[in-house]
Amino acid sequence: MSSIVSDYFYLFAAIIFGVISQILFRYKTLALHALPDNLYEKVTLLIKMVFTTPLLLLGMFLTFLSGIFWLLTLTKFELSYAYPFTGLAFVLIISIDVFFWCEF
Repeated sequence: MSSIVSDYFYLFAAIIFGVISQILFRYKTLALHALPDNLYEKVTLLIKMVFTTPLLLLGMFLTFLSGIFWLLTLTKFELSYAYPFTGLAFVLIISIDVFFWCEF
């Protein structure tokens, strides 16, 4: 793989992993209609959900991978060049959200 291709691979991997993790979070939290009012109970419930729901664990792992690839991206590109590409994540997330959950 040429250097320029691998540089952009880091960038787009960071974006894609971030998008997939957000979609997984949205998918698994749709069932949470009524959370407790107490902040402690709310946080406790969410922590239990994360550690007992495989898709949420996968989402957390993908968020971590997204961060790793973002760090790799920043070793190859200036922040002022790489950061505007993250706008693609917003477009992808909104598109997927509208397509699957008819939200907007």
